[in-house]
Amino acid sequence: MSGEVGMHAYEVVDELPEDCVREIARVEEVEDPLLAEVFVYWHNLAAGRPMPLAQEVDPLDLPRRALGYLFLVDVEPGRSGDLRFRVRLAGTHAVEQAGFDPTGRYGEEVPGSEPVAARFTQAVKRGRPYIAEVPLTWSNRNYKRYVALVCPLGGVEVTADENAAAGPAKVVRLLAVLHFR
Repeated sequence: MSGEVGMHAYEVVDELPEDCVREIARVEEVEDPLLAEVFVYWHNLAAGRPMPLAQEVDPLDLPRRALGYLFLVDVEPGRSGDLRFRVRLAGTHAVEQAGFDPTGRYGEEVPGSEPVAARFTQAVKRGRPYIAEVPLTWSNRNYKRYVALVCPLGGVEVTADENAAAGPAKVVRLLAVLHFR
């Protein structure tokens, strides 16, 4: 399958190794120092809750060196019960590395983003952060790899006790940081 974004044509890679994605619970599980700093920010903001609220995140409070690699992605219901993901904010370094600006776009508008949407869907369903090291399938620069930290952000106040009884809090946004290799 091939795709096009803007004026860039590229091949879409459908096969990804199963072990490229792993949920994380502690900063010690994050090898990349930049991603570790962002995970600590997310974890501290959660303050014992399953996840912080989306409105509590202020990109200017994040580690300054992470801002250029930051994505904020809104989670919306789709027509057939699936989820849609719209990029609210894309950092300038990430845009340069990808070769296009996805700000304001939905995932399905970007050819090759199906594996990303599948991982995002799992993060929403499970309500837990994950790290993925994968090929860049959604850009004309698919020779690159990137490591991503994706952290869920809630839309309603949920305590740890409520979460244990009710399941994961409703995820309304994802905080993602991409570090290109």
